[in-house]
Amino acid sequence: NKICYPSDILRHPPEVDILEKLLELASEFNFRVFVGLPNLIVDWMIAGEQELSNVIKTSKRVARELVKKYGNYTSFYGWYLPYELCNVFVMRDSRGQKLPSWIGRLKEVCKEVAPDKPVAMAPYFTTILQIEEFEALWDKIFRETGVDIVIMQDGVGIYGEERIRELDAHFAILSNICARHRIDLWADSEVFRQISGIPINDEEWRAVPADFQRLRQQADILARYVSKIVIFCFQTYMSPITSERAGELYRDYKAYYISRKER
Repeated sequence: NKICYPSDILRHPPEVDILEKLLELASEFNFRVFVGLPNLIVDWMIAGEQELSNVIKTSKRVARELVKKYGNYTSFYGWYLPYELCNVFVMRDSRGQKLPSWIGRLKEVCKEVAPDKPVAMAPYFTTILQIEEFEALWDKIFRETGVDIVIMQDGVGIYGEERIRELDAHFAILSNICARHRIDLWADSEVFRQISGIPINDEEWRAVPADFQRLRQQADILARYVSKIVIFCFQTYMSPITSERAGELYRDYKAYYISRKER
């Protein structure tokens, strides 16, 4: 129930226009920002048709407001859809099978308001399907959403070594599907290590920063299949002002990055 800019549509605005400050700084440093539509419904994956239609209507009003307020910033590069699709949602029942096309409707809202801005989403996947079933289902999902950029979560922070072993085969398939539908495939690489919570146990969800060698292993695999790698999430698990452990990961990555540039 909170937003990051003063809105005439949504409630609970901040005292400071956080979005404007972010876009100002991003323009100064030549960063590109994907502005997220508001996450209006927590249980969207099981919501009824009317609830989902209401989300579309409100999202369109918000998108228009955002372009009117901030469209002049060069850093306002694209849109981010905050509803994270998973193949399990789509497999669940007939209602779940309609979710990709609902995401597609949200994408059309963004394109109607700002046709030149790319639209991105960050889904995640499970590996419960056979490879052929996995490919067929994600082909359907990507075709019906019609987004410009898929930032696929790698799941390594949660599933660890098991997921690292699965990355090659599954990202190879995702890369082929995206090429087929002219979608730019990125990776959302998890830079944490989960230590409690589902699926490990029933305790509160907790995680700590990953070690750099694991992060490098992830990146080496993902780089074969994606055009960009982003991470989740810098401010919690990789920022040197957050914790000593996060700072250690930051410094190790920075040293590696500098050594690669000097080669």
